[in-house]
Amino acid sequence: MSKFFLEEKGKKIPWGVDIDTEGEKMLGSIIKEKFDCEIYFITKYPLKIKPFYTAPENFDLNDKYSRSFDLEYRGVEISSGGQMIHKHSLLVDRMKSMNIDPANFKFYLEAFNRL
Repeated sequence: MSKFFLEEKGKKIPWGVDIDTEGEKMLGSIIKEKFDCEIYFITKYPLKIKPFYTAPENFDLNDKYSRSFDLEYRGVEISSGGQMIHKHSLLVDRMKSMNIDPANFKFYLEAFNRL
């Protein structure tokens, strides 16, 4: 919805590009106007702009969206987070899809070998 609200006001956000500071401030004003609310979550960020360890929406590398969020207050990001990939094979596949060599993250991946 965030992208839709911004585009309604003339702020174009190309697919796969994060919302910039100007867009966040605009969105804060839009949310206040539409819902009389100053604190809100932005969810379902495009998977391609998130780190390799962020879970795809349905744990499938073909998913467009991620299981991530930003918590915003008056158009300013105050927190962010998301569900992390906990399956070793999916982590390795995600790294490879982003041209990241899993060998460089052996220490990290070892924690997921038994899951």
